[in-house]
Amino acid sequence: HTPEGADDDRLRNTIASGSDAFVDLGGLPLREAAEKVLEQKISIMVDMNGYTQHSRPELFALFSGTPTISFLGFSNSLMSEFMSGIATDAVASPPEHQQFYSEGMLLLPKTFYLADHAHSWHTKELLRPGAVPAYRKSQVGLQESAFVFACFNQPFKISPQVFEVWMRILHKVPGSQIWILKLNEGAAAEENLRLEATRHGIDPDKRLFFTGSAALEDHVAYKSAADLLLDTDLYNAHSTAADALFAGVPMITLAGSRMASRIASSIANGVGMKQLMVARNLQEYEQITLKLALNPFLLAKAKRQLVCLSLRFIASPP
Repeated sequence: HTPEGADDDRLRNTIASGSDAFVDLGGLPLREAAEKVLEQKISIMVDMNGYTQHSRPELFALFSGTPTISFLGFSNSLMSEFMSGIATDAVASPPEHQQFYSEGMLLLPKTFYLADHAHSWHTKELLRPGAVPAYRKSQVGLQESAFVFACFNQPFKISPQVFEVWMRILHKVPGSQIWILKLNEGAAAEENLRLEATRHGIDPDKRLFFTGSAALEDHVAYKSAADLLLDTDLYNAHSTAADALFAGVPMITLAGSRMASRIASSIANGVGMKQLMVARNLQEYEQITLKLALNPFLLAKAKRQLVCLSLRFIASPP
């Protein structure tokens, strides 16, 4: 059953062809949508939207007697009476945090954050040995000789404390740049970050690099131009972390107290690199980042591990 706004024809067709029944609820009033669900005699309902765009939590609320599972699309508890479970893992949602969830935790091994880059049409440029990096730094406007840190999160996730750490890192890694996406906040975010960089003694014209998002078919591959992904602390990278790792770019993250601030740690655990990539605090975050940025051998080893993992997934049947 698809919600309103599910308009990616390729993805839609893939899901439809692999389903016994495919029912489009987009645009239907609540009563009609509920009748469609009843007609199918559904045993378990899975919500992949939560409280995000195009979500319909009121539809799930009508079926409180049916097992309902929150999965992947909303990285937190819905704090509702109608959602019975949440699919997660012990890194993203430590069992001792159960008191902060209204749902029962369904803990998956390693990581709950699933992605299928290896069999996706929009990662085709990365699907052969030797394809990483798929983009040279100069192709996206970066300095070819620079060590490139990157953060592909929306700017609202960048906290003052993590930005301050980034500026210290730029001071300690000569000639480095940080690549930042400017999405919903647009020019205002870029202007504010430039001013803050200047306040920290960093020349924003030389050391900060801003771009918009790439076309869908390129948005994973072009991330391979970066050397190291720097995550944000209060709200982690989620899909962008998975994208960067598949593109052969290691990341540094740290686990916070809320699910949304622990997703990247979960993903790192899923690829078997939690020990290297997950810091316990901002001081350790800075130390690990500098260790990798200033030691080409260690960075190359981490990249090689990610590329080997990606190739193993590519070789596996979908």
